[in-house]
Amino acid sequence: DTTLSNNQQILDQLKAETGVVSAICFRSTRKITSILDDEGVRIVGTSDDDYIYEHVQTGKPYYAVVVIEGITYDGYYEALTNSDGSCVGMVFAGLDRASTDAQIAKKTGTSALIFSVIFIVGLVLVPIISLSISTSLKRINNIIRVLSTGDLTVEFNGRDLVRTDEVGSIARSTETLRDSFKEVLGDIENTVVTVKEA
Repeated sequence: DTTLSNNQQILDQLKAETGVVSAICFRSTRKITSILDDEGVRIVGTSDDDYIYEHVQTGKPYYAVVVIEGITYDGYYEALTNSDGSCVGMVFAGLDRASTDAQIAKKTGTSALIFSVIFIVGLVLVPIISLSISTSLKRINNIIRVLSTGDLTVEFNGRDLVRTDEVGSIARSTETLRDSFKEVLGDIENTVVTVKEA
């Protein structure tokens, strides 16, 4: 058995390390707490609503937004029991809603800023990438049109051939096709020359 009166050290340490305020209540009355009033005095001897104590006596935790001495907390209550399981009080832990809201606002603001930067970068990059792809595809299309007329002397743009995307793959495949046509025509030409000489 531990005497709780004036044993504030654990609650104060929890508050210092996490920002969570806490209280240990006998029934619904605060006996020790890390909650301070405006003058820095511990808020002991005050009570939470009886319905909160009635709820935790059922063995279920209680979550609520609570106002203690004018400060709004996101609160959690749990039954405090004897060794025989009977409820003698409750334990409260809470976060100051203002600091919670400020943290959420800060995280939201940071997220919005990151999203905005990504969006702006996207607005700049998408047209540039689209133009690059479109320009390369137009050049390759023109080369294919020239090849279809039988002109195998057409040259490819070096930038199209070194691309590592699908557009580069199409350019390299088309160049290979052109070279294969040149080779076949060269073989046919050599055969014709051989036949004429025979």
